Amino acid sequence: MELNSEPEKENDLQKYNIIGQVKSIKTTSTNQKLEDTPGAYTKHVRKVKYNQDGYITESTDSTVKIILKYDKNGNIEEEKRYNGDKLIAYAESKYDNNGNVLERLFFEKNGNDIKNTFKWIKRYDDNNNLVEESVFDGNGSPDGKSVFKYDTNGNRIEELSYELDGKSLNYKATFTYDEKGNVKERYIKDNESAYISKFKYDDKNNCIEISELSTKFKTDDNGSIVEVKEPATVKEVKYKYDEKGNWTKLTVTVPEESTYPVSIEERVIEYY
Repeated sequence: MELNSEPEKENDLQKYNIIGQVKSIKTTSTNQKLEDTPGAYTKHVRKVKYNQDGYITESTDSTVKIILKYDKNGNIEEEKRYNGDKLIAYAESKYDNNGNVLERLFFEKNGNDIKNTFKWIKRYDDNNNLVEESVFDGNGSPDGKSVFKYDTNGNRIEELSYELDGKSLNYKATFTYDEKGNVKERYIKDNESAYISKFKYDDKNNCIEISELSTKFKTDDNGSIVEVKEPATVKEVKYKYDEKGNWTKLTVTVPEESTYPVSIEERVIEYY
């Protein structure tokens, strides 16, 4: 009996912790308009279709439809984006033997002509963790770079994002995890501010509370940089589930500020 030492590739349902043979998910997102009075919302609808192997084949919202086709290894071999019936963009990717994307070319169309071209070059470590991602425009000029570090469990613990020159730091993000691999704390710092987010989870590993604290960096009259801390915001997250164990409604509130939800997501899940 031969044992396969290679880990099985995750499909899209597994990546997002979705249970069962799902055919489609229609998500209606309702978000509060921060500039308006409480109770005023915007709405966004997105429908995602999956094949029987658990991979996304189509994603549609109010403006764009994305259609994906796969090879026998579960790698995307064709990606096309439409506005109505009009093809507006497409992408091509190259993979290594482990199914990691090494190079991705993205083409934006204007009629029959190519308007913009972008290229992503990705590099991985021996554990198939993405450690560097560089972006180039159609002329081959750098358009940004990100560098990633991981712990021994494969959790991403640091992310460095660089400006167009690939040298000037745009922001730095660090992450800590609980024993189940959930993000416990996230710290993001750029030149103007810093943000700390702390997360709590239920026994299903769903996030049920988010505590956010932000700090602004300002220059005083003496030219020194000072920190101005803003009050912490605590968001509560509540779920409703279907009989399969997938959530069908997610409600986010900030009890200290308003009884109105900050956002609501409702999912209609169709199974095979």
